[in-house]
Amino acid sequence: MTNVHGFNDLEQREDNKSSVPDNLVDSFTSVFCPRFTYRSISFASIVLYVFLFFSLWFVSWASGIRYYCILYYLGALHPPALMHFQLHRLVLPTFYHADFMHLMNNVISTFFLCFSIEHYLGVKRFIILYLGSSVCGYLLSAAALPKTFTVGASGAIMGMFGYYIIYIFFGLRQMDNRSYLILASMIFINLLLILSSPSGNFFAHLGGVISGAIISLIQADERSDLNVWKRWAKVAVIAYPAVCIAWFLYHRVEYYSPCS
Repeated sequence: MTNVHGFNDLEQREDNKSSVPDNLVDSFTSVFCPRFTYRSISFASIVLYVFLFFSLWFVSWASGIRYYCILYYLGALHPPALMHFQLHRLVLPTFYHADFMHLMNNVISTFFLCFSIEHYLGVKRFIILYLGSSVCGYLLSAAALPKTFTVGASGAIMGMFGYYIIYIFFGLRQMDNRSYLILASMIFINLLLILSSPSGNFFAHLGGVISGAIISLIQADERSDLNVWKRWAKVAVIAYPAVCIAWFLYHRVEYYSPCS
């Protein structure tokens, strides 16, 4: 059976009939993000991203230490460090951002994309999708660009696009025109920033989309026409990191500190 829902699905309309938004925030979220709630991983992520960004910029200003060095000390992705098994650098960079525009893009994308997905997947599956996409994005980035310093939640955000690719392509999720417009706008904005920014990491974004699609296919409800695809996805979830690790080791990158 196909689940029919979207950013502005019929169930939410029914739920909201009895409650009229009484302030600007409620009015905005009821139109653009009906599944918005303060008690969610998505909202906690937004708060954490903003808090860390301004806190670390303040620390940089107060201490005189360069901002990117603070990010390095706190676990930003520096591929040569992976040779010393500093594997935390595949997870922690998700929560840091390079500049204000980088931060705002990911905050806006999280607002428009993640609340709906978290609602339908549940907290555990959403966390797996979100962090899994981010880590896999960093794996591909390290393999393709073994000397590139990287931070940001872009891989995780791209994983959300991978989710929608799978759910729309296989008819697992149907959305109204406004939902498609929001999704298309987010795709356009992210593509524009990737292509226009000289510091944009194409491979981290690509890895996020690929891994998000793989994880979403594995997490999808059982359906006869998906069985073959789900088997291939289970193979891919092993092959993907294996290929990335082999590609990274092929470079034989020697460790160095960017802040020495």
